[in-house]
Amino acid sequence: MIQTNRKPPDELADVRERIRELKAREDELRELLIAGECELVGDDFAAVISKVVSERIDTARLRAELGTERLRPFLVPSERTVVNVERMKGQEP
Repeated sequence: MIQTNRKPPDELADVRERIRELKAREDELRELLIAGECELVGDDFAAVISKVVSERIDTARLRAELGTERLRPFLVPSERTVVNVERMKGQEP
């Protein structure tokens, strides 16, 4: 485990901000590759572009068509724990 002087909520916010920055850069690079605006072969890796087709169920539309009661036997509950961090009042970014 990496030790820092930051308290866990502060470090979690830092990590999430860095993830957002990396995700934005990933999206930029992905778009360059898909658009053919750069080489697909690098020094260490080669990009392979492919299309994947999948089908998903539109649960909102299904619920509207069948009704919640008819849909209920097929619904599977899921639970997750969420941790949100919020900047405290009076604290500058």
